Amino acid sequence: MVTEKDMLVFTGASVFYDSLSGLIPCKITAGRGGTGEPERCTSRIRCDAEVTKEHGAFPRGYKFENIPSYLFVPHGCVLKRKHTTVILSCYYVKSDKPKGETP
Repeated sequence: MVTEKDMLVFTGASVFYDSLSGLIPCKITAGRGGTGEPERCTSRIRCDAEVTKEHGAFPRGYKFENIPSYLFVPHGCVLKRKHTTVILSCYYVKSDKPKGETP
């Protein structure tokens, strides 16, 4: 069963990075921008992530920095079928450092 937490991108969440070479398993290490409240995925929120499992050109431990949040998809929003993968667009993003807040 999919819960609300499975449909939220936040620091520490296990997500997929949506790339041209497929869905790459990652873990979010930081999120910046936005209001600090859950909101629809947008380019205003930027995320850092680390690859958790080797996938094609991306070795385990590879770091993505300052990537728009709409490219990270929570596991609960990915439906794998026999011949295709469907990404549901009903997920939200929560940043840990809202815009205007000093580090």
